[in-house]
Amino acid sequence: MERRLAWFALGVALFFIFSRQVSAAPVSSADLLNYGSRYQGKLIEFEGEVVGDLMKRGEYAWVPVSDGLNTIGVWAPALYVEQIKYVGSYRYRGDRVRVIGIFHQACRQHGGDLDIHAKSLEIIEQGCQISHPLDRARVLGAGILGLFAVILFFVNRFRVRGLS
Repeated sequence: MERRLAWFALGVALFFIFSRQVSAAPVSSADLLNYGSRYQGKLIEFEGEVVGDLMKRGEYAWVPVSDGLNTIGVWAPALYVEQIKYVGSYRYRGDRVRVIGIFHQACRQHGGDLDIHAKSLEIIEQGCQISHPLDRARVLGAGILGLFAVILFFVNRFRVRGLS
């Protein structure tokens, strides 16, 4: 009886160990571009910064998401896009999002483009404004070089006139 109970407990433990849903790491854009056929039509997770422009198209919108290597177009319901506050540009760091959706290496619906059709889009880190302080040393260097260029221009002009 004790053996049966031990085997039953072992079976239950193994069941819970192997039936647990394992969270896979997000797929990189490099993997999607290089090994797209592996992910074709599969549910994937992709993370990155929202960059460029959000392009609303009726009930849906294009969301360009960059993982730092490449930018992938995400086709998402417009409802998901409304939560995005910051889009990456020179002045702003865009919201960081986690997209779970179906990957298409050559989407028939969108003219053969590589894209992800979002099933969910979640903001995992809020974007912010980026300040770019003025570097005084560079401004001084540019001023000195500009002055030097003006001096050379006049020296050359007087030299050419003196020869004629």
